[in-house]
Amino acid sequence: MNAKIMKGKSAGGLIDYLNSMKEKNAKVIFSNGVSTTSNRTVVAAFNLQWVNSSSKIKDKMGHLVISFSPKDREKLTDEFITELCKEYMQRMKFPPTIYLGYRHLDQEHDHVHIAYSRIDNEGKAITCDSNYARSVNVCKSIRAKYGLSAPSKRKKDVNRDRLIGKDKVKYHIMDIAFPVFDKASSWKEYISKLKSEGVDITMVRDEYGNVRGIVYTAENLSFAGKKVDPELSFGNLRRKFGSYGQEKTSISDIRKHDSVFTGSDMNILKDMAHAEACPVDTPEYSPNIQNAQSNQETMAAGNVESGTDSGSSIGAGIVGAAIELIVQPHQAPETGGGGGGSSDDNKRDEEKDKYVPRKGRRR
Repeated sequence: MNAKIMKGKSAGGLIDYLNSMKEKNAKVIFSNGVSTTSNRTVVAAFNLQWVNSSSKIKDKMGHLVISFSPKDREKLTDEFITELCKEYMQRMKFPPTIYLGYRHLDQEHDHVHIAYSRIDNEGKAITCDSNYARSVNVCKSIRAKYGLSAPSKRKKDVNRDRLIGKDKVKYHIMDIAFPVFDKASSWKEYISKLKSEGVDITMVRDEYGNVRGIVYTAENLSFAGKKVDPELSFGNLRRKFGSYGQEKTSISDIRKHDSVFTGSDMNILKDMAHAEACPVDTPEYSPNIQNAQSNQETMAAGNVESGTDSGSSIGAGIVGAAIELIVQPHQAPETGGGGGGSSDDNKRDEEKDKYVPRKGRRR
């Protein structure tokens, strides 16, 4: 058993999809506060719930998908599934609201779609469905209570023949990458084998050359590693193969597949980079300091060769001094030592004493 939580703005499109009798082999197995005579009566019930509410939330429609393993098929009667779904909603602390559940039998694994109003019977917004950590724990507890199977981590139960578009390509990449991941012992072996199977790898780097993520490409479609599967993310690959580019085996033939993204390119790929959410592989030098040093050397050489005027020289000197302060370590000014002042300081003190008025004696 596993649960997926989604949200939407309206009821019409969702109800039409969930109640596709022919395509999805769907049937309503439970409902609360909703007339299931037709799709129109269902949608009307949700609209009525919302029109009387003062809540300003945009996503008023809730959508839960409760999925089960094919291993549990014999246990999954309509009554048992209804009990499991209602217990899930109770443990998630859903307040009283209208909902209905559609059981779909179009795939190898049984699953139920629950359409519910995110505005409860008192007109208040429902927020408990945003607690994804609680959802994971609730599913785990229910599985243990009823002896249900855990979901497949590698999504083997998904029927590939029914996939289309991006999902089909993503699962194609996954089916190629997992066997390679299990057998490979280095970055070079992993990337080379994937390329031979028609999957290109791009290491996403920031403007400083730090690796921020991995992107898989096949059939002109690209996916961040974590979007394909968390096990294929850059962070998990690095835990197995070590830091990218630091292994003993030469990977010069792999580096030609690297891409360095800067400026607008980084904006385009920011979702891919952020999706990895892992520490960067830091280079041995700081590009900022190296660039500052090279700029300083170029500036100095230019002043000598071109014979710039005094104003330009002063400006260049100021910039050079600023760079020098940034690049070179700061040194505190030296003192006279011994805790005493310098000879100049002593002279100034003597001059001050001349003008200090002295108190006269009383006669």
